[in-house]
Amino acid sequence: MSNDRKQNFYIFLDIDGVLWDWKWRISEIKSGNIARGGRITQFNPESINAVNNLISKLNNFFNCQLVVSSTWRINKEFTIKMLKKNGLVVSDDNSIHFTPLTLTRSRGQEVMDYLADKPDNNNLLIIDDEYFDFPKYFQKGQMIKTNIYDRSLSQQHIDNWLGCFAKKNNLSLEEKEI
Repeated sequence: MSNDRKQNFYIFLDIDGVLWDWKWRISEIKSGNIARGGRITQFNPESINAVNNLISKLNNFFNCQLVVSSTWRINKEFTIKMLKKNGLVVSDDNSIHFTPLTLTRSRGQEVMDYLADKPDNNNLLIIDDEYFDFPKYFQKGQMIKTNIYDRSLSQQHIDNWLGCFAKKNNLSLEEKEI
């Protein structure tokens, strides 16, 4: 299947609590791998690998669009730089998108605003450590919830979600190597 015939699939990615958690961060500080204090610039490698694996596997069926929905949207250039520095595989800086940053809309509404003009707007996954108002707009199977205290995104999260997604959509995991 050529890329121009594939539908888009939108992965809405939060950063704090998804790409790092406090348990991991404190462990890395204690082991001397991360300096204490300062701005967060290092993410859990397992979490980054999980995102890379998710995108790689979904790209067998869709054109994946990574959409940052985190407060990190405030500084897009820094966010792209940190994602790439930490190992996120991207074709170019333009392949990372951002939900609109508003002061009056909730996170769920911002995702809905982003999807408003997309014809394939039901193909989505939200990865966040908070539910915000997401359940008002999205189904449970369209979300992975992590935990900022002790459970950032893992390959187990991705495998569990992919298994359910493949079953619901009658996708053969073996044929496409998901």
